[in-house]
Amino acid sequence: MSELPPVNAPYFEFGQFQRTPKSLPENALIYNYPWDELPPFGESDQTISLLGYGSLMNRSSAAQVLCSETMSTARSVIAWGARRVYNTISLNRMAYAEYCHPADSDYGVLNAMTADGHWFNAVEYQVRQEDIEFLRTREKAYDLIPVWISDCNTPAETNRWAYFFSRRQSYWNDTQILYDAVVPLEKYHQICETGCREIAEDFLEMFRQSTWLNNGNQSLSISEEIIRLDLQTAAVARRAI
Repeated sequence: MSELPPVNAPYFEFGQFQRTPKSLPENALIYNYPWDELPPFGESDQTISLLGYGSLMNRSSAAQVLCSETMSTARSVIAWGARRVYNTISLNRMAYAEYCHPADSDYGVLNAMTADGHWFNAVEYQVRQEDIEFLRTREKAYDLIPVWISDCNTPAETNRWAYFFSRRQSYWNDTQILYDAVVPLEKYHQICETGCREIAEDFLEMFRQSTWLNNGNQSLSISEEIIRLDLQTAAVARRAI
């Protein structure tokens, strides 16, 4: 992955933004998983803009599913009118198997959904046709939802849109995947934070400020020092910012 632009925006002001994003263009369609209606890419260099807001912000993790050409397109951005929340579980059990408690529903991964007045930071990729099948396997039950975005350093310039992954159904193949509250899966959360830290400390702080728990009712500053997971009791210590 190429070096991301430096991150210098005044993040402490972002929480004061109460935006109602303008209407998306007509070609910004929603694609339900497994995205069968996603149009063929046509030309070999054709791409779609896609946001990684969890483990896909981590270079090493993203490189497992994205080709080198796609990795080189990474940009640090803000998604407007959407909220990131721990309210779903991992269906990719192999990735975190050694870290999971038998009660899988106790340990969650990130989801995102449209929400006026909210935002989250992410890494934007220009995804190619060859990436889609790998993403389809990794991002099970996530729909593709369009959202307005801006570069981190120019948050007021909301002039383009991208897709983000969103689970909107409570069940998938008879398995409950959405919960009112889940404990973040420790290894997964560390992957997310490491990826953010490699971009910039400020980008990591953005992640903590725009990540929600308790079904989106509590915005928390989440870090290795704040969260203490007990894999036997599913206990977690929390501190609000």
